[in-house]
Amino acid sequence: MDFEKLFSNLTEDQMEKAKECKTPEEFLELAGAEGIDLTDEQMEALSGGGYFTGRPDILR
Repeated sequence: MDFEKLFSNLTEDQMEKAKECKTPEEFLELAGAEGIDLTDEQMEALSGGGYFTGRPDILR
C-alpha cells in the first residue's frame, strides 16, 4: 500500500504534525483537531490494515 499517496490529502503543515505522532491514536486525535476527513481506506490503514511504524509518512 502506498501510504504517501494514501495521505496525500494532508497539507504540508498537517503532514509535519502527523510525522510527530507516535501512535495511530495520536494521529486520529490530530485528524479530529485539524478537521481532516479520513476515508475508509485511510481508517483501515491506521486501524490494522497496515503496519504502523510510528510515523504516518513511512507506514508500511
